Amino acid sequence: MRFGAVAAGIAVAGSLLVTAPGAASATGCLPEAQVPSRDGIQAQAWAHLPCGGTGYIRLVTSGGTNLTGDQPFSAGGATYVSGVWATCTGYSVHTFVYININGTGMSDTSGSVSC
Repeated sequence: MRFGAVAAGIAVAGSLLVTAPGAASATGCLPEAQVPSRDGIQAQAWAHLPCGGTGYIRLVTSGGTNLTGDQPFSAGGATYVSGVWATCTGYSVHTFVYININGTGMSDTSGSVSC
């Protein structure tokens, strides 16, 4: 009898983890950071958002320096977002994007490009 009660408790607890509303609403909505655009001595961070949302995008050096600050965005549906152009001479830079969709935070980092 006791074993059955423990097994039932584990099954209930497991089902609660699977049905978390934030996780379900974010399925398939991970942001996709793109390799920064580069134009001579400047670069621009950009990302694809499959489901929209609110968040920020930034252009970051390989050493972790944020060259543009956090550029906020809010999008109602699937779209691309970009940050401001920044001087990046001598740096290797990548895009970092963070998004919040219905209370679920997600982020992505792109590959790098040299300036």
